[in-house]
Amino acid sequence: TLALGLISCTGGGLPGSGIGGGNYGTTIVHVPSNLPSTVVPLVIAIHGCSQTASDYRSATGWNDLADKYGFIVAYPHKTSGSILNCWEHGNTGTGNPTSDMNYILSEIDKIKDSNNIDSSRIFVTGLSSGGGMTNCLAEHHSDVFAGFAPMAAPTCAQYQSNPSNARAIIWHSPTDSYSDGDQTFSRLGSRYSGA
Repeated sequence: TLALGLISCTGGGLPGSGIGGGNYGTTIVHVPSNLPSTVVPLVIAIHGCSQTASDYRSATGWNDLADKYGFIVAYPHKTSGSILNCWEHGNTGTGNPTSDMNYILSEIDKIKDSNNIDSSRIFVTGLSSGGGMTNCLAEHHSDVFAGFAPMAAPTCAQYQSNPSNARAIIWHSPTDSYSDGDQTFSRLGSRYSGA
């Protein structure tokens, strides 16, 4: 139930800032009505190719978990990229991840500006290309995230010399020829727990 573990208004959103590397739509931000007045965690949930932020919100159940456990969840939205509306992670034909990472980081800053977010409890998860973006954020911006959870995800093509210090849980099928879960496992060493 605590998938990432460590654990505005409903349906509100932030207009996408459109920072290069593709087009961005509205980031959907779910703020439970019963949040405590203290600082709360933030989960960033990133859709896969051919999905939208709204699709991902409807399919994942994150809003229900946010209501039950008291955190904010945000769904960034990419409308187009080098392949469909895939997030750029540098593998499987996608482009350089820098612009997409910067876009998501800027959305986190906007959410922090208008909500009482605990900066030590920001998590990121994503499916498919959203999982690839999750891996890139963990690889390049581990100082921002307490944990990450890529699902059926390719690795980030741009490795850092010192991978993430963030905790990881990785959902991957060894028979999935499009995701690189095994490579992510070996890349992040003891920082993951596999599922």
